[in-house]
Amino acid sequence: MKKVIIYICVILCFLGHEIFAQDRCIDDGANGVEIGYRMYTDNDGDGWGTGNLRCFFPSDDSRYYSDRSGDCNDNNPNIKGPVEWYLDADRDGSAATNAAVAHRGCKPPNDNKKYVTKEYRKDCNDGDGRIVQKRLFYRDYDGDGKGDPNVTKEFCSSEPPSGYVRNRNDCDDTKPEFYTFVWYKDQDGDHLGDINSSIERCTKPDGYVANYYDVCPEKYGSESNNGCPENKKSVELFNTVQTTSFDVTEKVTSAAKTYYNDLGKLTQSQIYDIKEN
Repeated sequence: MKKVIIYICVILCFLGHEIFAQDRCIDDGANGVEIGYRMYTDNDGDGWGTGNLRCFFPSDDSRYYSDRSGDCNDNNPNIKGPVEWYLDADRDGSAATNAAVAHRGCKPPNDNKKYVTKEYRKDCNDGDGRIVQKRLFYRDYDGDGKGDPNVTKEFCSSEPPSGYVRNRNDCDDTKPEFYTFVWYKDQDGDHLGDINSSIERCTKPDGYVANYYDVCPEKYGSESNNGCPENKKSVELFNTVQTTSFDVTEKVTSAAKTYYNDLGKLTQSQIYDIKEN
């Protein structure tokens, strides 16, 4: 039995350069007898090969052969083998999260439909091209079109469902006549707001005030000069009536300024009491 094995080994070693045995092969070349494997040429070293099976041996550069075939571009290591393609029914760049594989190959099917790869299978509603992920909506209990910032719910919809809205501007969702406060930006820190820069919030944000009487919103000024520096004459933005009170000695005791809108309705009054300051 031992002699038979030795004879077989001698015959294999001298039959030629390469002898195949299933997925393995033997080389008796310059590097001596080597046992190799039948694999595919991998020109770009990305782990995917192309072409027909051939023998590779330990003396070969292992970066350039692979046991996987089907490289979509064997000259670009960033492009590997066939990928799974999923139908993007609404053509918004994402397939449904539970979409099944529609095709496997280097390219998507050529059928005038849109397909995406696995990493883009995240659409919660593949029938609406305006939505991919769930959106947050706010409860509108009193139906005034303003949402409660403390009551939210996510929906897979591009439009808010019944009883919900997109905004969170309702400070009291039980009273439709009351929903929010308007705050005006005080960018120069003089405690007077800019009428042209406002936001709606339930509580005062930093850098905002409740009034909008700053005529010089980018320059620190006094309230008496409508937010402008004392060396600059301010221009009234509103209809006002100014009054000054005197005592019997003709000393000023108080001053007041009342603001009116274009319809003549009182909007704010400011009183400066000299005796208390």
